[in-house]
Amino acid sequence: MKSNLILRVSSLLFFSFLFTQICTSQLYENTIGNLAGSDETTDIKPLPNGHTAVLANTTSFGAKKILLMELDPLGHVIFFKTIYNLTNPDEEYTGTNLALDMSTAGIHIGYFITGCRGSYPTQMILIHTDITGNPTWAWKMDNGLIGITNHVMSECGVSIERQRNTDVIVVGRSDQMGDLRFTASRFSAAGVLLWSNRYSSPRGLQFLPNESCNGFRDGTEVVAVVGHIHTAGIGHTFLSCIKASNGLEIWRRQYVSEQYHDDGTDVVQNPADGRYMVVGHAENLGGGGTLMWAFNANGGNGALTNGATYSLLPPYHNLFARDVCLSPDKISGTIAGFVDIDPTAGAAGGVRTFIMKLPFAPGALPVFCHYFTASDPQLFLFGDDAIETVDGPNPGYVLGTEAILPGSAAGDYDVHALRLNVLGLQNYVDCPVVPFTPDIKEEGRSSNIKREKTASTWSNFIVAAQQQEFLENPCIEFVPPNVMDSVTVRASSSFETRIFPNPAIAGSEINIQFELPKTSVVEIQLLDISGKMRGSWKEMRDEGKQVMQITLPANAVDEMYFIKIILSGGQTQVQKLLVN
Repeated sequence: MKSNLILRVSSLLFFSFLFTQICTSQLYENTIGNLAGSDETTDIKPLPNGHTAVLANTTSFGAKKILLMELDPLGHVIFFKTIYNLTNPDEEYTGTNLALDMSTAGIHIGYFITGCRGSYPTQMILIHTDITGNPTWAWKMDNGLIGITNHVMSECGVSIERQRNTDVIVVGRSDQMGDLRFTASRFSAAGVLLWSNRYSSPRGLQFLPNESCNGFRDGTEVVAVVGHIHTAGIGHTFLSCIKASNGLEIWRRQYVSEQYHDDGTDVVQNPADGRYMVVGHAENLGGGGTLMWAFNANGGNGALTNGATYSLLPPYHNLFARDVCLSPDKISGTIAGFVDIDPTAGAAGGVRTFIMKLPFAPGALPVFCHYFTASDPQLFLFGDDAIETVDGPNPGYVLGTEAILPGSAAGDYDVHALRLNVLGLQNYVDCPVVPFTPDIKEEGRSSNIKREKTASTWSNFIVAAQQQEFLENPCIEFVPPNVMDSVTVRASSSFETRIFPNPAIAGSEINIQFELPKTSVVEIQLLDISGKMRGSWKEMRDEGKQVMQITLPANAVDEMYFIKIILSGGQTQVQKLLVN
């Protein structure tokens, strides 16, 4: 599926025609990392200059370190730096979330990174770097000294929200002898602490935050924090609304699906009416696997307006939403997560990253929904699927997930970065996407939670950065945009296809084999490298395995063509064909 070509960053060797095509499209899919150790994605951000920043954690250079990299518009590495403790390189550093430092004039001048240092217990950290990834200042939340055996508090940052005046708000987890709370702290861009609190409940409820987003409530800037709340072993979703200026918590609510357990993993606000879309997962009490859980909440008081779970039929199961962003059209949320696939005849199983565009009305059908066959994220790991919207003249998305470089050991994951168009697609036939359709059930209810907070403090410390070696494994077989853009954008089932002989001879017959789930009109289109149609055939075919024969034009030149198969239900497949 993917080329086995391994590229070192120092050698940007591309075929000239490939370079021209990809520069035009500005879409890519690339795996980056090392054969020894894991390089696991945690966040991704588009940059104003068309580049992409990726945050990861790496064990490829000894103890776990934070990994920050910048990719050019083709998805290739500009810098690849680890951030760590210079005086104690064996101390673990974990990065969980990334934000851009932008000047008041809108110029990108650096990065903010949150996460934690140590193994257990850990200290929450906030690190600032310049635009090349070199640290300029760093702060840690005061929770005692790491390494003291009777130390009982462990904390870690989970998200950063950049404010309109260039300040940042850091949200984190706090665990004190099993008493789970969430934290929020505001810093200026220069690293001055403005306020910091730990948030809990007088009723002994436990809170585990996962993500946050900026928002507005009656014209006031707020931060919404989403995560997991549990007591007596039963867990559900919570959402908290905090005033950005002073850390005052305005409301906090619990949300319950009709399932045994649910969890909110990310949140985004609808700019039109102020409602929040929360996404996550729910566990079926009957053992039916993991369902995707999504709901809308009133921005004023947090009351649930509507919610739904999304499930799948075999061979799919475990539909798990990890991240959501506001879609380029600003009227939908676009979700990234993983889907677990059972092996079936002619198709490999495994865990794959999916993307789903969902209107701000959970319970509605997705606008599009498909998974990426070249991805290979870790099952049930929260941090390795991240998605952000790209605005501007070429809107779309950047998606960060994981895959495994050829030659890496099983379980050694690497960064997998994608630049997608507004339909959530890239233009590479060696890394195809597969659409799928979830079943939807409306459900959910919410209630208020009693709340309390205590102040917290931070202190500064020193970190260092170092450029490191790495490998790349990009998808390289480009599909012209006018071929790819006509692929179905609504959720639909996949079907397997095979073309033989391939390569073929101009003027000869080729066989196109496929299996239909039901009787359908089948249209075959032959497209050249520019996307121009060179032939079209249409027949009615019955359910089951079928073979259609077509005759290639005698004047077909030596090059790559595309066979596009379209079913009457809207399902589409594109396969490459080489002609000699």
